[in-house]
Amino acid sequence: MIEYKKFRVGDILTWQKKIQIRPLDIPSLTIEDGELYPFVGQSSANNAIVGFLRVDHRYLNNVESEPCIIASSNTQEFSYVDTPFFLKEAGGSMSYMKNENLNLYNSLYLITVLKKELKSRYAYGIKATNVRIRESVIQLPVKDATSAEPHWEYMEKYVKRIEEKYVERIDGCFHRLGFGNYEDVLLQDYDEYILNKHANSNFSTFKLEELFDTIKRGKRITSFDRIPGNLPFITAGVEKMGLSDFISNPEVEVFPENSLTIDMFGNTFYRNYKYGADDHVAVLYNSTTEYSKKVLLYIQPNINKSIAGKFSYSRNFYASDAPEVEIKLPVDESGNINMKLMEDYISVIEKKVVRNLRKNIDERIGGKVSLQVR
Repeated sequence: MIEYKKFRVGDILTWQKKIQIRPLDIPSLTIEDGELYPFVGQSSANNAIVGFLRVDHRYLNNVESEPCIIASSNTQEFSYVDTPFFLKEAGGSMSYMKNENLNLYNSLYLITVLKKELKSRYAYGIKATNVRIRESVIQLPVKDATSAEPHWEYMEKYVKRIEEKYVERIDGCFHRLGFGNYEDVLLQDYDEYILNKHANSNFSTFKLEELFDTIKRGKRITSFDRIPGNLPFITAGVEKMGLSDFISNPEVEVFPENSLTIDMFGNTFYRNYKYGADDHVAVLYNSTTEYSKKVLLYIQPNINKSIAGKFSYSRNFYASDAPEVEIKLPVDESGNINMKLMEDYISVIEKKVVRNLRKNIDERIGGKVSLQVR
């Protein structure tokens, strides 16, 4: 049975001297033939990398290419890097730390613990300053009760086990999509033909009210009023695609599978299951024309693209906004929606996504796991 012990963050991580770059200074510091290095900022996406720069190497951090953890006190975000990098100036809120025992895997464990601890205590208005991060106390595994150091090896093995399970799940998804081996996801001549045909197709503009005969708004059911059950309940947000609960309230309207939802922020998702939705979610489906899953998967990102950046907390998207939203779809010579092309195009995109994901996983874990026929 593994034991756990409390550690002060400043006792296990050492803050490094940092060099920051103001975005306005980048043009004057850029070296045309310089080597590209990551530009790290306050972002929760892409491991906090906001771009790549060819800037004077005097501004590089972590020139030793050692494993380190980058922290943003404004957003309580942490990321891992083991290469030299440029650091975006952010009013002193960015910093990076090291420990000689750090590697990719135990860093991911540590980052998860740090996020859980700090996000529960701090927010943008109450920042997790460098001092507060240093003084924070987190619980980590140890070899025994007398250990003065975290059990770095255990943390590494723990994350590796999670990775193995993740790879197994990914392989399961590959097989459910009908791919038996790596060759199945390589693009063939017909796939290239579809991509070329799509790129050169005629497109027409359609309003959502022309595509869906049913556009409804969900019903508000507060967390307090929800009765536990088996029906997925969709609310606004991207986490878990808005799935917030499973309920059995008799008053909830059950929406059909093979439909789309658009939440108050404009996030659009495909649903392949029956569900309920709250009043911040618009539901779209066609009761007379049965769109295939791949047709809806084609329409979904086009809706996202059409309304991107137009809705937020201050300007919500409502079901009443949906009818007038316009998207472009490929049409045949008669001007009808070319659903066959949309389906074929999504099939090719699936291949490309699966191929790239499989390739990235193999590269990350040294090719130890490869897609095999089952």
